[in-house]
Amino acid sequence: MSRDVADGTGLIKHDPWLQPYAEKLRGRYAHYLEMKRKIDAGGGLAGTVSHGHKYFGFNRGSQQGRPGVWYREWAPGAKQLFLTGDLVGWDRYALRMTRDEWGVWSIFLPDETFGQRLVHGSKVKVHVISDGAASGAQTALDRIPAYIRRVVQEPGGPDFTGQYWAPPEP
Repeated sequence: MSRDVADGTGLIKHDPWLQPYAEKLRGRYAHYLEMKRKIDAGGGLAGTVSHGHKYFGFNRGSQQGRPGVWYREWAPGAKQLFLTGDLVGWDRYALRMTRDEWGVWSIFLPDETFGQRLVHGSKVKVHVISDGAASGAQTALDRIPAYIRRVVQEPGGPDFTGQYWAPPEP
């Protein structure tokens, strides 16, 4: 980009065919600057933006004073998400997750209910329901959680499963 134009249109000097897109280039550059400002305000690339693993996936926490485990997954295009695994006998629809306005799905698993069922080494997956890209029909797939800390291959087959990893000692 040319240094003499600081609005995102410096490329036009090198490629005049981009002239009809000058306003779009300005908009994209303004968006980039705003996102960069937000990232820099959060400590830059070594700041909060790089700490997704402390929010997404399985993390100890509390809800209304009750200790337990939060599970969060970013899936903005999904219609529904469910947590499944050993803890519910692989019932794909037992643990419905809730979506926020940013496409983050979450569920809280209180120790009083799940403390003896979600244990170190438990196998887990997320059941994702979404609209099919071409047909528009709903598709349902089991996925390995994106921020899972350990994955194991199922014996005798090609499938992999996430494992809740919370050893008693780090």
